[in-house]
Amino acid sequence: MIIKFSTAKALTASVIALAVSALLGCAAPQQGENFYQASKAIRAAETAGALEHAPDNYLKANEIYRKAEAMNQARRTDRAQKLLELATAQASLAKAISEAATAENSLGYLGAR
Repeated sequence: MIIKFSTAKALTASVIALAVSALLGCAAPQQGENFYQASKAIRAAETAGALEHAPDNYLKANEIYRKAEAMNQARRTDRAQKLLELATAQASLAKAISEAATAENSLGYLGAR
């Protein structure tokens, strides 16, 4: 099969354009590490018992995380970054409250002996 030079050139240009578009999409701030840290903080809060001891903070962290995902999808990465920081803080607070409640319960248990 023989491809005319101009057709081959156009095809090459199209392939290059697609590759550049894909690379730019990947190079755009994906904030993968920030999403990872926020989800890790949320899981840690859940493990610490946040659903029982700090449900408002835990649920707020999840809600903010979902908003960050939406902002990231809308390519509003600066907004997503701030939301991820807030979600991480809320989850950390939920974890701290849960750990404090667990410690208090433990002390109450030990004091009853």
